[in-house]
Amino acid sequence: MSEDTTVTNATKDLISTAESAQILGVSPDTLKKWRSRKLFGVPFFPADVKLGTDWYYHRERIEQLKSVYQKGTLQNMYKLSRGFSDYFQNGGTSGEKENLLTDLFRAEEVANFFDISVRTLQIWNESKKFVPFIIDHAGDFHYTREQLMQLKALRDKENKKSAPLKTLPRGQSMKNFFDQPENDVLTAINFQIYPAKKRIEINDKMSKIVFRMNDENYKQLVDEHKTQGVIEVRNHKKFGRITSSFTLQNADGYTDREPLDEFHRAVLSVCIANWLEGNRYITPAIIYRGITGKVNKKSNSKPSKDQLTAIIAAIDKLMFTKFDPHVKEALEQLKYANGDEAKITKSALLPCYRAEVTINGQKSDVICFDRRSPLLEISELKKQLITYDAELLDIPNQNNSILNITLKNYVMRRVQEIKLHKLHSTLTFKDIFCKCRIENAHDEIKRRAREYIKKFFAHLQDKQVIKSFEITKRHNTFYSVKFSY
Repeated sequence: MSEDTTVTNATKDLISTAESAQILGVSPDTLKKWRSRKLFGVPFFPADVKLGTDWYYHRERIEQLKSVYQKGTLQNMYKLSRGFSDYFQNGGTSGEKENLLTDLFRAEEVANFFDISVRTLQIWNESKKFVPFIIDHAGDFHYTREQLMQLKALRDKENKKSAPLKTLPRGQSMKNFFDQPENDVLTAINFQIYPAKKRIEINDKMSKIVFRMNDENYKQLVDEHKTQGVIEVRNHKKFGRITSSFTLQNADGYTDREPLDEFHRAVLSVCIANWLEGNRYITPAIIYRGITGKVNKKSNSKPSKDQLTAIIAAIDKLMFTKFDPHVKEALEQLKYANGDEAKITKSALLPCYRAEVTINGQKSDVICFDRRSPLLEISELKKQLITYDAELLDIPNQNNSILNITLKNYVMRRVQEIKLHKLHSTLTFKDIFCKCRIENAHDEIKRRAREYIKKFFAHLQDKQVIKSFEITKRHNTFYSVKFSY
């Protein structure tokens, strides 16, 4: 299917940014600020779609917004917060405004005080359970002292029912981990998730090392709190060797010491692609469709119990692994960024939490993103992202075992990397097996892996990703896959 046809079908009930802005009586740049800053305190259009470089919105939502907020009100909202605007239109005085400003608390302060996440406050606002007194022009939440006292009384009452969880067993719901009430507001939300059709691969040197460490190196970082160095450039004309570094740490109560691998990387890539697509929620089933390439298929695209378990375990691993990069100096030396732009936030590899929600009328586990991954921030600053159609990963009539998923995601990324940077177009089986953690596996497992890789390259040839390929031998042993593009 051509790109033009895809755009036509996808935008049947959608309108472009320019058309949306024209209907609302604002500029496209203003609409962009509302989308990125969440001016109204909720995801402005949670079901919007990105096609090419433009965003498309539901016409119905635009018309509803226009009917509620006339042009003058929209202009005022950008200058004043909605809370202050409503308050003083109803008789508030400037003196009262001055007193309120000195007695307001930011969302971060409230979250720290009650030991919850800022995202929880955002969810409570969406459901009208706990609405901030003011949402300022930047989309930040502010609460009064009286609101904090009310919330404290509510939390004290709820904590009597259920003590907070001190340790988190593998696979435990994040609802209890964040000490949220039993009647979590998320269970009342109904929404649709549109899977990303593109795959976005982080491909900088630091990301490669994070997912390629052996058991010993990984345990040294996690248990002994050592720092892992990264050589960005070996011989720079001005600075010589340019290096960066990072540390990894497991969250309290999480005891898994197995190193991160290519399967974790594939899961993270799907989450990143959906984040960039505008999705702030994702299900394990959507992740499965992303890592298998079944993004456009409605039948036979549900994960098995084992696949679902592996995906949830990977999410837990990424969610409970704290990543602290030290890249500011290297980024500035390489002129990737300067000043504040080079400050990468210390956070989990995948900043998110899990909760039970209602999707299309059915209860399901959902991963709720807090913010973008720090690995994505680094790759974006370096402009080292690889993009391709997720459908290319779908091989017809082939089993999607965890090993096969890992193999084709790794091979696909390497093929795209070789094409992008015009590298030597040969992949050795030894390297593939090592990166996919089967170098010490039984010979039969390796034989099946080689057969699957051969079928995957034949699939890429059919899709015209590559022109041709051949399996080479060395000393009567299968050695590599050599391809042309």
